Amino acid sequence: KLHTHHLWRFEGGFSLQGALLWLSAKNGTAGLEKTRTEPAQLILDTGLLWTGLRPGLEVDLSIHDLTNQRLKLVTPFYDGGYDTTPWKGREVSLSVTYRF
Repeated sequence: KLHTHHLWRFEGGFSLQGALLWLSAKNGTAGLEKTRTEPAQLILDTGLLWTGLRPGLEVDLSIHDLTNQRLKLVTPFYDGGYDTTPWKGREVSLSVTYRF
């Protein structure tokens, strides 16, 4: 597993952030008494934060799983025999905050 997070700040209250999550190939359960190797995955996130519009106002636009890889949650062999579960894929969020 490798996780990195980067933040770049620009004039005018703009910030750009990026995150990378790399998971190596994993062995896990594929149903009762079966096993499977899931390939390595690369999950990319990005976001733009703007704080320079008005004092106290923040606008944040973020995208999780930019390439829609759908992170796979792998159950180890010894933990119940559940199949690999795909997690939600790409997610876009917009947040507006005003601090009084």
